Amino acid sequence: MDEFEKGGIIVIAMEVLILIISIFMVRYFNKQIRQKRENDLLAKRRLENSQ
Repeated sequence: MDEFEKGGIIVIAMEVLILIISIFMVRYFNKQIRQKRENDLLAKRRLENSQ
């Protein structure tokens, strides 16, 4: 295995790592957004019920 092959493997490994991190970040942000939306809906319902 020469330097070129080793460099290619490192680049591929980095790309896979970035892909995994980005997938987890997207899932995390979707969860945050969903919770915020649900909280907003609950607050809206409370306002409607209190009137």
